[in-house]
Amino acid sequence: MEENVIREIKEEFSVAAKIKKYLGKIETNDKIEHYFSCEIISGSPTLGGEELERCTEANYYEIRKVLIDDLEKIDISAPTMIMKAYNEEDEDLLVS
Repeated sequence: MEENVIREIKEEFSVAAKIKKYLGKIETNDKIEHYFSCEIISGSPTLGGEELERCTEANYYEIRKVLIDDLEKIDISAPTMIMKAYNEEDEDLLVS
C-alpha cells in the first residue's frame, strides 16, 4: 500500500514524498479508503497524471494550499483524516 501511495503522489503531484504515518481507514458499503500523512522530500507540486489529462472546464482539478482554519469552507474528501494529521503533527500544516 505504501509503495502505491508514493507512486500516486509522484504521478499526480509531480513530487517525491515519504510516508510519515498511517492515519487510518474509512469503510463504506462501496469502498475502503486508507489515509496516510506524507511529507514532500523533493519537487514542487504541479498537477500530473490522469487528473491533468482529464482536466477540463467541466471536470476541473487544481492544487491549492488551504489554511487549516479554512478547511470547513471547502468541499474536500475526509476532512476528519486531515484534522487527525494536523492535530498529531505540525501546527502549520497546510492542506493541498
